[in-house]
Amino acid sequence: MGELDQVLREIDRTNGIERDDKKASLWISLNIIEILCDQMRKDDELFNSIYKQHRPAGSYIDDVKVDKPDEYDFNLILDIGECETVAQEPGFAFCEVDDDSDSMEQICHNGKLHRQKMKTWFEQCVTKACNKIRRKKKVKISAKAVGPAMTITCYHISIDLVPAVEVQLPDNAEDLGFEPIPYQEDRTCTLICKPPSNNSNDNSLFRISFHRTVEEDLMEGKKCLKPLIRIFKVIRNDEGEDFKQMSSYFIKTFFLNHAIHHNDEDYWRDEDDNLAFLFMRMLRNFILRLKKMDLPSLYFQNFDMLGHISDEDLQNMLTRMNELYMEIEQDPSSALEKYIKQGYTWVSPPYGNSFPYQLGDHYM
Repeated sequence: MGELDQVLREIDRTNGIERDDKKASLWISLNIIEILCDQMRKDDELFNSIYKQHRPAGSYIDDVKVDKPDEYDFNLILDIGECETVAQEPGFAFCEVDDDSDSMEQICHNGKLHRQKMKTWFEQCVTKACNKIRRKKKVKISAKAVGPAMTITCYHISIDLVPAVEVQLPDNAEDLGFEPIPYQEDRTCTLICKPPSNNSNDNSLFRISFHRTVEEDLMEGKKCLKPLIRIFKVIRNDEGEDFKQMSSYFIKTFFLNHAIHHNDEDYWRDEDDNLAFLFMRMLRNFILRLKKMDLPSLYFQNFDMLGHISDEDLQNMLTRMNELYMEIEQDPSSALEKYIKQGYTWVSPPYGNSFPYQLGDHYM
């Protein structure tokens, strides 16, 4: 095993999360969500009628999370019944709803889903439920709006809850550049309360998102893929404010775009210093993307996911990645040693009987 390969494995190992820590913190998170959703169903007629399930999302469930197991993402899947979804621009659509009841007016305007109304309604539902839980169960729980999500904080666990309306992919999506990834047959998708960066005033537009199973299938069997995503995230976390704009999903998308064109397990095999070889190849590719100043969406190749980052910030990232590449070529250990962590101690708070549900090993 070569020097670079050894250093990369040490970065991944020391920034990883122990299984027991994963299990304990996820159990707490699932209990929080169960209690919260139960209360929201009691408090709000509309939520009770359209809430379908909570679905894990993000880095944890993809096994690409680094650092402490204290942040989670869940989509609350909503079923609004009969509707027609129309793609308006790459990656975004509006949704015409058949149900014209008074309760649906809380999230609709002129027969269409309304992003700001849905966001306001969801914020009110979650805030009300948290307040009741805090008073009745004496649990330290709070909520605040962050982008399309409501961030729930309970002791030192943070959960981003995002309302996601389940629909069928618009028939005209291909006209706006939609390209299904290999073996993607299911056209079920969700609409997220996130506006286009260039058209945030049109409240009828929602971001199109796909079930994580599509991307999970693409990652299946590719042994070096997840370690590489984790290592890139560690580098991102340690490289200053400019890199904070490069979200975890952007990094995952960057790798999955490559995996679409190299969709075989042997390419991603975990042997013969292949981790080091792929790391340097992907670092070169990342530098090329920064030079071009674009990152295509996994599903809409003409939608640039870096469009919200300034040219100056992208240039700063490019300069630093070029420096890092040259430093690694000269001395891998010295170039990468700062990314090796000493670990941490996970201390579970004294929850006592605050969380009565016994959910076992779900999602483990």
